[in-house]
Amino acid sequence: MSSIPVYVGVLVAMAGLTALIKPWGFWLLGSRWAALLLLCGLALAGAALLWPASLQRSPGRSGQIDRFLPAYHFHETHQTRIQAPPERIMGALKAVTIEDIRLGQTLFWLRRLPGRLLGAVPAVR
Repeated sequence: MSSIPVYVGVLVAMAGLTALIKPWGFWLLGSRWAALLLLCGLALAGAALLWPASLQRSPGRSGQIDRFLPAYHFHETHQTRIQAPPERIMGALKAVTIEDIRLGQTLFWLRRLPGRLLGAVPAVR
């Protein structure tokens, strides 16, 4: 599924809906054309959402996630080049604490919240 047809369909449907609510006199868009615009936008967005996504398989690596999920529909990759020797990068990564990360403690608190509400995880400060 590509996101572009979904967003275009939603925008066209919103344009049709706004033209139905308050007709656009400057485009001479009557209520029938506005309704057609709305229906076309909904049809495009619906067709794009229902279009099957292609199945992808993990490459030759066999990690835990590959055994659990050998085929998947969506993936994304990110890459950043760092102009430093690997030893310096690893040292910097190991030196970072949760207090150094903005909102880090809040995110970990939220992560533990369901367990605390169920009584499975003690509250840790």
